[in-house]
Amino acid sequence: MSSGKGGEPDPHHVDVPEPCFSRELLTLPRGKQLDPGAARAADAGLTYLAGELLDGAHNFWREEGAADGSAIQPRHVDAVFRSDAELRRLWAAWLVENPSASRAGDPSAQHSAAKPSSGPFDGVIDRLMESTDPTGTLAVSGPARGVVAELLAHLVRQLMNAAAEVSTRVNSDVIHREDVRGACRVLTTGELRLLADREIREAMPKAPPG
Repeated sequence: MSSGKGGEPDPHHVDVPEPCFSRELLTLPRGKQLDPGAARAADAGLTYLAGELLDGAHNFWREEGAADGSAIQPRHVDAVFRSDAELRRLWAAWLVENPSASRAGDPSAQHSAAKPSSGPFDGVIDRLMESTDPTGTLAVSGPARGVVAELLAHLVRQLMNAAAEVSTRVNSDVIHREDVRGACRVLTTGELRLLADREIREAMPKAPPG
């Protein structure tokens, strides 16, 4: 906690946790700016939604009895979309362009996904896995990391483009927290919408008393 005058704790200071999705990952449409509160809101919503995806993949890995050792595979990610209509709807456009059959059966598709790095989303995947598997015994295989990185990039683009569209309706070049919140509501349904919205609301610092 930060200190106030004289080295005493500052009662008005609110600690803001390090974001999982940094501002550098929040790609914006041309001509748009991102308010600091909107960046925190986007991080909260994205972290929750991406966490649901990886948590689901973890559950399918566990149901298989760890047949492939301590690593999530692309088929575990595919299984999440087959079983969860709300997540399937959220990533519908990406799934149309990348059908699971081609990724599971086409050797070239598997090879393209088996990247040594998942680029700028490496750190995000690692942070999410710390929450999904606190013991640190479960990894994400190379092919699965490539797939998850593409899914995260698609999710970021969807959310920021939708938030930009919401801000345009009120003739603003700046994306604010409520624009992100509205965009998340547009993209999600059911319980996923309720819980993502709750994460966004709880991520915002409380106003100091008095």
